[in-house]
Amino acid sequence: MNRKWTEQEIWSWFREHEWISGFNFVPSTPAGGVYALLQEYDHKNAFQEAAKEISLAASLGLNSVRLFLPFELWRQQHDSFMKNLEEFISLLDFYHMTIMPVLFNDCTVAKQFYKEPVPGPQPEPVEGFFWGNQ
Repeated sequence: MNRKWTEQEIWSWFREHEWISGFNFVPSTPAGGVYALLQEYDHKNAFQEAAKEISLAASLGLNSVRLFLPFELWRQQHDSFMKNLEEFISLLDFYHMTIMPVLFNDCTVAKQFYKEPVPGPQPEPVEGFFWGNQ
């Protein structure tokens, strides 16, 4: 176990880091959100839109994003998922932004509305439902 930091070490660490001003990143792509950004299908278009949004966020002084990562996409398209996530992290690094990944948050849909996720084109959003899940 590491030793407890001194008060001086705590303040030193604190002064070396800027204040975190972040947001939940939910891409504005019409369907699929993070799915579109991280999957094999149509990744390029989704990434270009995400890049515009990250640039805007950085210009407003935001410096961190929270990104909810879909488990099924990681499981079904592991290699492209990891490659696309790495590309997104590099984009954030370009704008001096950090990421707080939320691992595999696919379990938030009420059981009666749950549908098995399928990679590829996603259905259009349904007003009043998170990510269009109904």
